Amino acid sequence: MPDTVQFWFDPVSPWCWTAARWIQVVETEHDIELTFHIMSLALLNDGKQLPPPVRTIVDNSWPYLRVLAAVETRHGQPALRALYNALGSCLHEEKTPGSSTDILTMALRACDLDSSLAAHADTTDYDSHIATSHKARSDDPGTNSGAPTIRIDGNCFFGPAISRVPDGQQAVALYGAIRTLATYPYIYEYQRARTEMPKLDRAPAN
Repeated sequence: MPDTVQFWFDPVSPWCWTAARWIQVVETEHDIELTFHIMSLALLNDGKQLPPPVRTIVDNSWPYLRVLAAVETRHGQPALRALYNALGSCLHEEKTPGSSTDILTMALRACDLDSSLAAHADTTDYDSHIATSHKARSDDPGTNSGAPTIRIDGNCFFGPAISRVPDGQQAVALYGAIRTLATYPYIYEYQRARTEMPKLDRAPAN
């Protein structure tokens, strides 16, 4: 049977974007059932002191989250993933200039979705949907887990935080290692110092 893989993302996080690219490579090479879900760095960091530049980025995720939530509610999983991929390309690869509304309108059109959905960026109509999806990523409501968060066959963990996207069998090998760690119930943390921010080039093959 294929593994059930649930991937929680915040669209403004570059770490989510590199991990999203990786898990979609895995999907093409390995038998998994992959779904995408919204989480919110703003909710995760509510009440916490953040450096001003980070706080601005986190707070500016709301327009994107609200439109993604509207699209998921109205059009389901395929549309949610398509819009996230379009937004990820705009925000993290192409560095598309313009307001969030401009970028959302462009991304919606690229996905053949009604551009009028961008109007939800300025409403709270889907905030409860965002909160419910965010909370569902972990069984522990007080968890410190961040973005991305992944569940593999019900086993939840923060990460992986990868700075480069592996290709093909290297991506599958990484998935296998992470799956082993995720399904072993007595590992709680495995971390090393970060030496670089996410890059868009592929990781070199070993």
